[in-house]
Amino acid sequence: MEYHEVLEYFIDKYSKEEADELIRAVIEQNGTDERKMTLLIADKLMEYCQELAPATVLMFAPPYMPAVNSLMMMNW
Repeated sequence: MEYHEVLEYFIDKYSKEEADELIRAVIEQNGTDERKMTLLIADKLMEYCQELAPATVLMFAPPYMPAVNSLMMMNW
């Protein structure tokens, strides 16, 4: 199941406003780690749509980007 399908199901079951509020709350509670936020948003949506479980949610998430300086230090 793709992320947009989970989101559409949530919106049909609840509302667009509740989806926006849920996403905003996850973003506010979890700082700036975009990789973590992406997973937590999908997880939170699935908590409210347990009738879809078991499911694997396919989505794009921001990649891990190591600090440039740490890679340079390995060459020393």
